[in-house]
Amino acid sequence: MDYLMLLLIVLTYPNIANVTWHLSLHRLQSNNCNDKRCPEAKFREVYIELCNHTCPADEKFICQEDEQENVIEYCLPVNLTCEPGYYVKGKIDPDDETKVIVKKLQCPKGTYKQHASYCIDECIKQEDEYYLPDMLMLYENGSYKEAAKVICDYNKNYYSNTDQQWYYYDRNLTSPYTKYCVEIKDNPCPSGQRPLKDGTCVCVLDNMSIDCLSKKAVTVEDIRNTSQV
Repeated sequence: MDYLMLLLIVLTYPNIANVTWHLSLHRLQSNNCNDKRCPEAKFREVYIELCNHTCPADEKFICQEDEQENVIEYCLPVNLTCEPGYYVKGKIDPDDETKVIVKKLQCPKGTYKQHASYCIDECIKQEDEYYLPDMLMLYENGSYKEAAKVICDYNKNYYSNTDQQWYYYDRNLTSPYTKYCVEIKDNPCPSGQRPLKDGTCVCVLDNMSIDCLSKKAVTVEDIRNTSQV
């Protein structure tokens, strides 16, 4: 696939949703530059001028580093947007070092991209689900296109302190976690029942044991799914 094919992809699929591809592009090289690292953002324009790298007006200069610490520089269209969970990565063509093989890939395990964005944007590392704050518990594992979801750990008497049922376990979820969860040390409900956020007490059917047979029983999953938890 050549550059004209990439332009066709961009024009036909502005967000290249559900389209996988790879192509060969011209590699930018300069006798003025032989760096082993891509420039920091604040030095980017100076670096481009120093290296005499030129991209057309509707394209963007891209600098990436591969596993062998090779600097790979090329141009991509400025409107090349990938759907959540996908990104673009370039590598030097082993058969022709003047070329870059560019591939659209799914975010590797343990990383994600939650929103559609410029394809070159890197995937974000998932937060470690095994070291959750004490008052939170895992609700749903993360995937290549979204962070893990957590809820307040009702097994330890923590309940939601907001109107949200669950939270993404990402860099936006910051301490103190009491912003999200409140501890109810003394269960205000009768035996076998647990409180919802609005103070309503509900019976809980957990592990097939019913502590309040005369009242309507709900499962723990029912409590998780209610918007009031």
